[in-house]
Amino acid sequence: MTNTEHYYELDEALQKLGVSKTTFYDYVKAKRIQKRLPSGKQRGAFFLAEDVDNIAAERRGFAKQDEEDKDKTLFRIALPKDAQEMHEFGENIMARNGEHSAPARMIQQFLSLPNSEIGYVLTRDERIIGYFTIIPLTHDEMMRIIQRDKDGLFNQLRTRNLKPEDLAQLEPGTPIDIFIWEVMSDPRQKTTGQQLIGHMLNSLHALGKRGVEIEGVYTVATTRESKSLCRRMDMEAINIPEVNQSDWIPFKWEIQRHKNWFTKNYIQALKSYKKRMQRLQNEAEAPAAWDETDSKTDSRTERKPAKTVDAGRQNGTEQQTPSRSESHSTKS
Repeated sequence: MTNTEHYYELDEALQKLGVSKTTFYDYVKAKRIQKRLPSGKQRGAFFLAEDVDNIAAERRGFAKQDEEDKDKTLFRIALPKDAQEMHEFGENIMARNGEHSAPARMIQQFLSLPNSEIGYVLTRDERIIGYFTIIPLTHDEMMRIIQRDKDGLFNQLRTRNLKPEDLAQLEPGTPIDIFIWEVMSDPRQKTTGQQLIGHMLNSLHALGKRGVEIEGVYTVATTRESKSLCRRMDMEAINIPEVNQSDWIPFKWEIQRHKNWFTKNYIQALKSYKKRMQRLQNEAEAPAAWDETDSKTDSRTERKPAKTVDAGRQNGTEQQTPSRSESHSTKS
């Protein structure tokens, strides 16, 4: 620790944030809160006050924004008509770093696919204040994009139109990868950015509930802000020496093996889906098994006409018919 740094003990940090220990240590694992141990000790950690205070401010911002803007803010799937506004919004953000957003024509092609779930927008007063685009791909196609292959999808779309078969299907059964194409929000509006990330994670969670098996989530960071965001989300930088440049750093989550506070909801949702499908399959197979068992039982229990056994003769005595006086009437 330095004399200029201020740290909280665990109880004080928890009180500042108002979260459980589990959530707090998720922040620590995601490296959003720095931890320091006293010299020579393994317990009694301290936590950087600046990190804790920043997250506390974000959480207060969320609460305040949710209350003030709940009737004004809308999160929804992007429509083809949104493509031009998305491009203009993204272009305004990227221009600050000398970069460009995706062309409106290219965005529109993705949004125009049948039942497209590629783009999502956050709007306030019917104006876009943030958006993200996620693209389902086979692993081979993902690697072509990450490695900037000239045959990669985005390079091809410069000279041809997008086709549905270019993308992987968001359906159970076949593992896919997800490419986070763009995440756009004004960096000065931190709560809006955090809200947008929350919606993106909810979208992945929804795919898990539908049984969509995502092997990897990939993106490429091209600005200082995007690199910082990837690291805060605990994504792993991919080292490809012949590809990596200051404006092209690939990142990934191996989402089913990399459990953290960003991915755990998706992982749990997919496990629940698989258990539910297994239970339904077992229930569907059970009647067939019962029918087979019943038919075997019936074949074993087909009876021949029953033999009458004279117990009296077996005992060496004659069985006599009861006399009328010995018989009992059921009539009252």
